[in-house]
Amino acid sequence: MQSANVPPEGQNYWQDEDPDYPVADWQTEVANGDTRAGYWEWANAGHRLDSDTEGEPEVKEQHGNL
Repeated sequence: MQSANVPPEGQNYWQDEDPDYPVADWQTEVANGDTRAGYWEWANAGHRLDSDTEGEPEVKEQHGNL
């Protein structure tokens, strides 16, 4: 099992980023106090959450007359 705070094989720890989880998004979450995780830990956690919710129906908000 791969450690949560390392990039996938073939990616550079300092120079690469996950295309699904841009560094700029992580920086925003850090600045807002939404995460204290390192970049790769945050990106890998996002992928784990994505895989946990695959196949579940998307919940959409309904506006208007309720």
